[in-house]
Amino acid sequence: MKIAQKYSHLNGEEYLIVHHKKLYNEIIDIIKSIKANDFKTKISNEKTKMGNSLYSPIELNKALDNKFSQKGWSESRYSYYITLSRELMEKVC
Repeated sequence: MKIAQKYSHLNGEEYLIVHHKKLYNEIIDIIKSIKANDFKTKISNEKTKMGNSLYSPIELNKALDNKFSQKGWSESRYSYYITLSRELMEKVC
């Protein structure tokens, strides 16, 4: 798979390049190791794209998960809330 576009949320990519170059390169290598055409398995039912082959996001995500887990990566998530309400913020804290 090739990286056609990038969005660096809060300059995360730049941070990785400067502070964790090895991890950054590992991420890029994993992405590039995926053969995207193998996942063009979804058949469109949309009126304007009827019958066209599309990339299956579910299958692509599974392939990425597998590649990352093979390298010892695991998913980590946390929840947070953003509010402009001072009253609500004081109740939470």
